Amino acid sequence: MGRLYLCALLFAMINPFITKKGYKYYLCAILAVLCYFAFHLEVVESMDLYRSIGKMRLYAEMGWEWAVANRMDRNPLETVLFFVFGQFENPMWLPAFTAFICYGVAFSLILKCAKHYDLTKGQMNCLLIFFCLNFYYDHAITNIRIYLCYALISYFMYHELIEHRFKKTAWIIYIASCFLHYAAIPFLLFRMVLSLRRKLKNSEFCFLGIVFIAILFSEYIIPRMGALGGVFGTLVSKNEGYQEYQVFGIWQFLSSMMRIACFSGLFIYMYRRCQENEQQILFYLGCICIMLIGMFREYQLIYRTPNFIHYLGMIPLSLFMKKRKMDGRRDAMIYSVLSMCLFMVTVFTIFYQVMWTFPPIGFEF
Repeated sequence: MGRLYLCALLFAMINPFITKKGYKYYLCAILAVLCYFAFHLEVVESMDLYRSIGKMRLYAEMGWEWAVANRMDRNPLETVLFFVFGQFENPMWLPAFTAFICYGVAFSLILKCAKHYDLTKGQMNCLLIFFCLNFYYDHAITNIRIYLCYALISYFMYHELIEHRFKKTAWIIYIASCFLHYAAIPFLLFRMVLSLRRKLKNSEFCFLGIVFIAILFSEYIIPRMGALGGVFGTLVSKNEGYQEYQVFGIWQFLSSMMRIACFSGLFIYMYRRCQENEQQILFYLGCICIMLIGMFREYQLIYRTPNFIHYLGMIPLSLFMKKRKMDGRRDAMIYSVLSMCLFMVTVFTIFYQVMWTFPPIGFEF
């Protein structure tokens, strides 16, 4: 990890010499470095990537017809993904590709937010630092599928709701994501709730309804989905397995819940101060946060979903940084408290990663 830290230090040193106009090239250089390190990751048996590489080699050996006949009944796009990358001689193209998509989308959203909200270079730096220090790099390049879903859903949701583009394509991506990883299903369901919200005038009532839906979904709907088979059977089996998951410790839980709580405060604060487009994003993210609080026992959701929130969270964070006019002393105090909370969450998360998640990670050059 020492070389990765050194690269981060070098990028921090050259940052003052980068202009806003040249910022996209700066981000491209960072992206290239992240992909390079992902390509040289040292794979160990405890990683999901280790099992993914085993599937890739199996599909490559058995052929496409065997993969279709024996592996397409659960997560069919997973089979396609692993079969395609199984054709490469070096399997590490898969984590490199994942880093390219995950961070490429994040950096694209930074540039789009900068243009849409007229951010300064310093504010772009804040978005970059906040994302990179809170997003789990090692998890993205080893867990692969769910992080690809996070990136793709976020990218098309931004275009659909903020720029009003790719609306039909966006829904295709939302639905397809569920066939790449079962954990994308709740995000599709809440996108549907967002469509319903337009027909309901009382947003507060909708939020209360989400609490009920989250509990109902967790306790009653998911356990009964197994009878449908396919991707739903996978969802049920994984959900039951993660309820007994022992790796989810107190520091992991605190890191996730602090980010959820901090973002919830930010969403509530900015909701009444935004235009309709941004309110839709905030409502959607608010639903996700309520789901996480209502389903806090689910390891998969609590541990990983905050990484999804960081993508779309760039929109309220951009608006938060652009806010200049305070409505009064109380408003100024809330703004200061939220700023401090965002800073503390970032410090805690990077401390947690440096102390616990990064040390076992190695690279082979």
